[in-house]
Amino acid sequence: MSLEMLIRKNYKIVLILSILFLGISIYAHYTVTKPDLKEVEVDVRHYSAIANFNGGAVVVKDNPIWPNGTFVKLPVYSYALTPEYTGTFYFTTSPRGDVEIETETKIMYYYQVNDVPVWEKVYMTMTNSSSGEIRTTFSVNVSSLKSRINAAQNSFGVFLGKTGAEVLETVRYRGEINGRDVDETLTFRIPVSVESTYYSFSTMNETRDFTVKATKMSKVPKPFYLQIITLSAVAASA
Repeated sequence: MSLEMLIRKNYKIVLILSILFLGISIYAHYTVTKPDLKEVEVDVRHYSAIANFNGGAVVVKDNPIWPNGTFVKLPVYSYALTPEYTGTFYFTTSPRGDVEIETETKIMYYYQVNDVPVWEKVYMTMTNSSSGEIRTTFSVNVSSLKSRINAAQNSFGVFLGKTGAEVLETVRYRGEINGRDVDETLTFRIPVSVESTYYSFSTMNETRDFTVKATKMSKVPKPFYLQIITLSAVAASA
């Protein structure tokens, strides 16, 4: 008996099997088009550390520009009119945490050749502490700082590189933020330009983000060749 006669004789069985295979093929194709859910590890934001620095100077000498006693914020300052600079460093976290914060403020001056330090000295140091946020204000006589730099460099006797200064802020904080323990030490550098006829302090407004590991469910597509196979099965059964 030929295959065609056999199929015609048992067409009901063949039809049922074809419909069954078509249903299975369609379901299989539907299954492989749905991505798998997989647990993956990701970095999520925990909190941000926020720091800023700015300041200015008081005019201490009668002049035709500003009244004596005026507090000015300028890109450059005169040694004669504004010899003392007052700066404020502020630090906190977002969101605000239940943390104890300690800061160490150092004013450094140095001599470098090709950006490599030759010597470095501490002009002044101060510490401060607070909870949740901290604000540290200091004043420095930049005329005196300039004299220190010149004296040190004249003693060294080599003038190939460059001299300068910086404010070095070291922040240590520990406690709890967003239900997690934290214990961090951060360093912020604020350049100071001490030139022969003027000086200037850089400003700073910096945010540093901290993350923690977390898991989430991610959709992962199945291999494309499986879709081709199941689609071919659907077409064949149809």
